[in-house]
Amino acid sequence: MKKILSLLIALSISMMFSAGAVSFAQDAAAEAESSLKYDAKAYDRALSLMNGLLDEAVFGDAPGQLLTRAEFVRGVAKTFGVPEIEGSSIYSDVKEDHKYIGAINAAYLSGWISEADTFNPDLQITYPQALKIVLCAAGYGLLVDTKGGFPTGYMTVANSIGLLKSITMADADLVSSANATILFYNLMFAPVFEIVSWGGRMEYEKGKETYIEKIYDAYSIEGIVTATEHNSILLDAPFKKDSGRIAIDGIEYKYEDSDIYLLGKSVVAYCAKEDDSLIKQVYCLLLGRKNEEMTISAENFDKIGGEYIQYYVDNRLQKANLDSAYKVIYNGRRVAVFEDYMIEDIGAEIRLLSNNGDDEYEYIFIDSYAYGIITSVDYVNGYIAFKTPSQLIDLTEGEEHASYFRNDKGNRIEIYELVKDTAMAVKTSADGRIYELTVISDTATGLVTAVYEGANELEIDGKTYKVSNEFEKNYIDTGVIALGDRINAVIGIHGEIALLLSSAAETRYGLLHDVKRDTSSLERKTYVKILTDAGKFEVFELAKKITADGAEAMLNYNDAYTYISGKLAEAQADSAGPVLVIKYGTNENGLITMVDFASNDTSNFGKVLNAQDALTRYYKNAALSYRNAGFPSKVMLETSTIVSVPQDINDRDDEDNYTIGTYLMLSSNIGNYTVDVYDVDETGNAAYVVIYMADAETGKMAAYTDNYMIEKVATAIVDDETGFKLQCWTNNKFETVFMPDSVTVNKTSGSKTLVPGDIVRFTMQKGKVKRVYVDYDYSSGVHVSDKKGGGEFNLPNAQHYISFVSGKVYNVGSNTILISSAEDAEGNTTFTYEDIRPYSINSNIACFDSATGEIRTIKIENIHTYKGYGQNADTVILRSDFGIPKSAFIIR
Repeated sequence: MKKILSLLIALSISMMFSAGAVSFAQDAAAEAESSLKYDAKAYDRALSLMNGLLDEAVFGDAPGQLLTRAEFVRGVAKTFGVPEIEGSSIYSDVKEDHKYIGAINAAYLSGWISEADTFNPDLQITYPQALKIVLCAAGYGLLVDTKGGFPTGYMTVANSIGLLKSITMADADLVSSANATILFYNLMFAPVFEIVSWGGRMEYEKGKETYIEKIYDAYSIEGIVTATEHNSILLDAPFKKDSGRIAIDGIEYKYEDSDIYLLGKSVVAYCAKEDDSLIKQVYCLLLGRKNEEMTISAENFDKIGGEYIQYYVDNRLQKANLDSAYKVIYNGRRVAVFEDYMIEDIGAEIRLLSNNGDDEYEYIFIDSYAYGIITSVDYVNGYIAFKTPSQLIDLTEGEEHASYFRNDKGNRIEIYELVKDTAMAVKTSADGRIYELTVISDTATGLVTAVYEGANELEIDGKTYKVSNEFEKNYIDTGVIALGDRINAVIGIHGEIALLLSSAAETRYGLLHDVKRDTSSLERKTYVKILTDAGKFEVFELAKKITADGAEAMLNYNDAYTYISGKLAEAQADSAGPVLVIKYGTNENGLITMVDFASNDTSNFGKVLNAQDALTRYYKNAALSYRNAGFPSKVMLETSTIVSVPQDINDRDDEDNYTIGTYLMLSSNIGNYTVDVYDVDETGNAAYVVIYMADAETGKMAAYTDNYMIEKVATAIVDDETGFKLQCWTNNKFETVFMPDSVTVNKTSGSKTLVPGDIVRFTMQKGKVKRVYVDYDYSSGVHVSDKKGGGEFNLPNAQHYISFVSGKVYNVGSNTILISSAEDAEGNTTFTYEDIRPYSINSNIACFDSATGEIRTIKIENIHTYKGYGQNADTVILRSDFGIPKSAFIIR
């Protein structure tokens, strides 16, 4: 909510005080270099307020950017809500195509800048010039003339009303984005200028109202955050069904940027005076100045005793005082008491918070992480499977639990931004109701030069790292890594080694495609071609000696070639036609040092897998039906690597006929799959699954299931191949793909040419479009080309878990949309009670504007409905997966 001065009021006020305006053309340009120093804390606070009030950083979001005169004028116009005024400028050097001509015209007509021949819009603005604009806009123009005019009077008045707090610029300095933003913040809390008449005598006074109250109709609330929608200072606090809630001193408010990390902090919140709703909206929230925090690592923690916490600093015991009613928050949720298990891992951290400026801490926050690598993400149902630890996390939002996702910089992201093979730090509350997952990207790579068993330490290339308890247990105690290994490890949140990405001892799964021997030189070599779990065919050289199938005797290059080629020939001659799946390991130089072929022994079914386990095939050419991320009563696929291969042996020479994926690519609405299953662990999950496809071209798996709305189509040449570049919108971002001329676009009624507005899915091959599935044909004039009765339709292939609904919008709610696809004889949509159907809708709404040919994202409240636009209401196409809303596309 933002209330700003009307143009009429803004112009009338500024015209009253325009006498104080000084021409920029008469100002001398600053010759000294600008000081880019700024108060970082003041800037962060100011930027937070600006984003809350204006939804944008009006002076730019690069703090070190030096502003031009035009940029600063535009920012001030935005601040005061003065609309831009188009048309020619009185200044000869402000052309009609200048980006900010509208703001410059508004500033001139408002009296902030005076008439002159030129304005020099693209010169960098000086500190005194910036103050002049702000004070004229704020109505202090007449007062500054009584204080000495430009620039002395402006400096004097600015200082007297608090505009210069946290600003240390000199007169000749240029103005950066950071200091302009701090100036904005100071202005918001400056008193509104008033003129008072006393018996015919005019006096200038500071009013009681501030500019944040005057311009934005706001009032402030100061207090302590006692709850967010998912945590509270109370034990066993219930979850809120509605997200975006916060409680300050026990009173609930709406706040879109609510976050569990606000709990316990002193804040200043701003609400609208005119908001008379039961639960008021906070549209801007700032942290209070009395918040004090201190962190203690688990390694340095000693004990909590009575009303103090004891810890070590440089091997010396220190104490911090605790409030007598201190509260413990473990991984985001309140717990009754502190327990030792909460900090037993070396990477745990304790954060103490005082929110009132005294020397006692009221809150103890404890953060403890587990670490894992994503093996698959079910974006539709909200599940993430991890390799280490082997677990499946249910992330479905609801009354039972909630999830927070953050990138490696700590910023909130959405689940669809997570991808396979991403290393994650996972924090789970004691009651299992809050999950916080943070992307971690820092790694340590090199030779293991020392191993300190039982000491939670590891040395890599001479540098000593702490290691997490899980890392110690999973990799050091088991001998997975040893002295002299070259490893690539993930560094955790607090600098500890947390995960192993790869090592010389680690093995991987692959599909052996070919083996070759090079005898052309004295240094004879053997090479193998493998389809790796990354989905690429790669050629590896064998080490001079390798281990095969766990045999004690190592094979030289010649014997290795004979052994491997024999295994490959056996597989190719098998009447059942299985492919040759292997486990293999490489050394620090990338040479294969071990290879393991499958046995059919299932006696170890359910064993714990590690790199030294023999490869075991549990099912061979089995006909299994897929349901719910697995083959029921047989095996689960939540953490599996799945490879589809041609069933016809003659098609297996073509590398393009192989696809690597996850269980998300399988469908439960078709017949049995023919599969081979390898290495099933104690949770029932298979490590590697081969699925044989009857048709290499159209099989039962699709490489791409996301929908793309096309915005632009352009002819192009890529890699000497002619075709089309398609600019598309998918998953809240634009992507450009290349479609060769050889690709034919088909729909049920025949072929078509792709145009802006079409909604499609692609099967990709080597970065190019291989096939196109048309789900909405914009050019046909029909809502959906392949729809069933009633506006509902499924995909015209086997993947029926993806379905669509289309129609015109009757009305919308907070997360519900009412549509109709019924038409009368004239082709107008009818909206009778029988015609209208309700559907759930998510926030991913892309709107294609037929008039401009452009795509933009909109919120549900911005949809054009029949209630407001009649027959010009928007057409909507809703995509659902397993009946759950996935995305929405609007045709306007």
